[in-house]
Amino acid sequence: GGSVTWPTRTGVFLAGAYGSYFGAGLGVLLLGVLGILMPDDIQRTNASKTLLSLGVNAVGIAVFVVSAQVSWGFAAILLLTSCAGGILGARVARLLPATALRAIVITLGVVVAAVLIASG
Repeated sequence: GGSVTWPTRTGVFLAGAYGSYFGAGLGVLLLGVLGILMPDDIQRTNASKTLLSLGVNAVGIAVFVVSAQVSWGFAAILLLTSCAGGILGARVARLLPATALRAIVITLGVVVAAVLIASG
């Protein structure tokens, strides 16, 4: 890939700030930012997105643990299912051709955006 530029850093920062607060759609947003500002093959971009999402969510978790009440039972379920989804998703993404992965990401992004807009 290319070098990391200030527009890329700014885009990732803004996506991270959004994702840390709202959560929904962070992966698709990061894929869009990275895909536009740091063109690389989709599998590498997806891997970068996953690592960045991990960092964003780790910071969000730390803030919630020290500043809010946490329902640890639900948190444990989310932890386990998120890890399983991340591992399985990475394996599937590596196996798919780049065109198929792009089509899936775009479709999921459009569906998530439509659901979020419809739900207000």
